Amino acid sequence: MFVNLRGRPYALWRVADERGAELDVLRQNCRAKSAVKSVFKSALCSATVPCRIVTETDSYAFR
Repeated sequence: MFVNLRGRPYALWRVADERGAELDVLRQNCRAKSAVKSVFKSALCSATVPCRIVTETDSYAFR
């Protein structure tokens, strides 16, 4: 998801558990895959194993 803060676009990544509770949020000015992987790993290590992982695509995010 992209958001505009003070006129600049940022990539916003969220990690949520199966109940929808937010575990962690990462805001980046560029999309760095390695940084996102490290945030997901640290957030998921502190939580239980999810039964499924759902990603949001453009068609769902922009309805």
